[in-house]
Amino acid sequence: AVKDSINYNITHTFLPSGTYTATLMLRDSTTGCTDNTNSTIYTARPSFSSTTGSVCKDSLITYRVSNTYPAAGGFMYEFHVNGNTINNGADSVLNYYPANHGSFTEYVVINDNISNTCSDTLYLPATTKVKGPVTAFTAPARLCADKTVSFTNNSSPFFANENIVKWNWDFGDNKKDSVRNPAPHLYTSAGGYTITLTATDINGCALKAQQAVTIDPLPYIRVFPAVDTICQSRDTAILRAYTVDTLLWIPTSNISCNNCDTIKAYPPATTAYIAQATNSFGCRSYDTSLVKVYAPLNLQVFPKDTTVCPRQPVPFNLNSAGITTWSPATYLNSTNIKNPIAIPDTAITYTIIVKDSVGCYIDTATANIHVYPSPTVNAGADKVLPYNTPFTINPVYSADAVSFLWSPPGNLTCTNCPAPSGVALNSEAYIIQVTNPQGCKAKDNITIFVACEKSNLLIPNAFTPDKNGLNDYFYPITRGYRTIKIFIIFNRLGNKVFERKNFAPNIPTLGWDGNVNGSPSYGSVTEVFVWYLEAECDQGQRVTTKGSVVLIR
Repeated sequence: AVKDSINYNITHTFLPSGTYTATLMLRDSTTGCTDNTNSTIYTARPSFSSTTGSVCKDSLITYRVSNTYPAAGGFMYEFHVNGNTINNGADSVLNYYPANHGSFTEYVVINDNISNTCSDTLYLPATTKVKGPVTAFTAPARLCADKTVSFTNNSSPFFANENIVKWNWDFGDNKKDSVRNPAPHLYTSAGGYTITLTATDINGCALKAQQAVTIDPLPYIRVFPAVDTICQSRDTAILRAYTVDTLLWIPTSNISCNNCDTIKAYPPATTAYIAQATNSFGCRSYDTSLVKVYAPLNLQVFPKDTTVCPRQPVPFNLNSAGITTWSPATYLNSTNIKNPIAIPDTAITYTIIVKDSVGCYIDTATANIHVYPSPTVNAGADKVLPYNTPFTINPVYSADAVSFLWSPPGNLTCTNCPAPSGVALNSEAYIIQVTNPQGCKAKDNITIFVACEKSNLLIPNAFTPDKNGLNDYFYPITRGYRTIKIFIIFNRLGNKVFERKNFAPNIPTLGWDGNVNGSPSYGSVTEVFVWYLEAECDQGQRVTTKGSVVLIR
């Protein structure tokens, strides 16, 4: 203890940390009376710190005053953090969840309850950065159960370089999404829901925004019958709607009442009547009754009267659909459709009856088909002629034949004359078509065969397969033959060196090229070979012949 009995006013330095009692004693030198007074002195060297200099908004940060004054001193701690003043009482430790973004200069003020003393103010050595995205979105607060909830995401980074990298939506009905802008959401039942959006930035700071939405129920509405049928201008449909809410029928025309539970409907045409129910929340539900109206048919057939050539198709079409009957059935592909096709040989009149499916109306129409006479033509019997023989075709025509067309042109002298001529160079089938003034046509055909003679089967007696483009192949050359059934070549020892079956004559590359299995048969040696041939004529006869050929190298 330090004492001073000389000085009236003194100065004393206490130790840095502790609790001390200072005593002033007075003594009257005359009477010897004494008195004293005491004062408690508290000393400390406090410091101010936090657990981090950078924290996500709404995350825990702890502020602490260390080396505090003794508790008996009654010191109070006033924290100035995140832009707010927090009177923390005698507690020198503050656990805090910052609610504001930004960079903050933070300090603590230590106050005592002793008059005429100064408060201690301690600052953190650096600013505290409160980071994280600014999470925000908008959505309607109330909707009817048949409407989707749309969202507008207004979130953004608070610090420009700290991008948002993850989105989590929770719609409050066990449905979630992970995109920035989710599709409109439909709640399947009425009720209250809390929508939560969590945005996470590149620092891992995840901040939430929430909004409540109320989904109001839809009113109940049912309409009977769902479908009804009436005859136009004769019947009335009775429609009933069941609901406890406000009712409105749409459309309001051609009905007996627009807000009654039971109405009469008499539309001039098929109409869908919609019953609309509106409840106290303003939500609406709908149900529909379709009233089908059957009008008089006014049946018409197209064509009604027409003239065609024999066997020329006539497609019909009716202007009305329904239960259809055509009679008679002659020449028709169907008797119970609205668009049958007739292929008449002779004139005919059809009666068509159509009635609707509910028995309201029935109507009848007739359709007439007239048939022009056809020309006739007889091209005559087929002819068999020796090769290179001239011929003339003289068909027999009906008197009304006015134009002629021959095909194919072949060796004919003309294709539009009644009696063309030609030369029998090959077998050919000719078709003659004649036309009368009404455009009706008739056809017949005649075949000119080249006679099947061995003299028309020409087989060379030598060939030179030297690949110079001249006489490189040994093959049949024919006139009046359509198929070589078999062509075989043997060497002088009787061994087969070539065979081909069922091929067309007069084609060099289908003959023998002088090779056996891809190689020249006898190198540079000239050799004699024997051949055998069966051929089929254009008329079907078969001719057999054989001979020899010299292969010249």
